[in-house]
Amino acid sequence: MKRKELFELKLKDWFWNKQTAAFQSASVNGAYCYEVKKETEKAIQILIYKDNQFGNNHDTSNWNMWMPKSVVENLEAVLA
Repeated sequence: MKRKELFELKLKDWFWNKQTAAFQSASVNGAYCYEVKKETEKAIQILIYKDNQFGNNHDTSNWNMWMPKSVVENLEAVLA
């Protein structure tokens, strides 16, 4: 899967509001990206990371997150 900007990931409000402050901050910060790492019938796992300004390397500000497909409003774009 290709790298995408985290702020382009559109989640249902109730799900976004339940997330940590770190995720909420990252989701509006243009420096954070995500890649879909795994997909099941009902969920996706994404890797969230901050681009290194000196190349396309990931720094230590990354984490994995599972989420139900039903909370992703733009699922087709996420999986494309």
